[in-house]
Amino acid sequence: MGVQVPDEIARMVERADADLKAGRYVTVSTPEESLALHEAAMSRLRARLARGAS
Repeated sequence: MGVQVPDEIARMVERADADLKAGRYVTVSTPEESLALHEAAMSRLRARLARGAS
């Protein structure tokens, strides 16, 4: 059976907490920075989905 969504979300939160504690985060101050961050995240997501579809 596949990964349960609540389990995957819990792991994502744990990774995010660890990143924050380690100082791995980006401060977004402008709409342009927000857009750039969103576009980068979507690009990574599309690449990940494309690898999974192969």
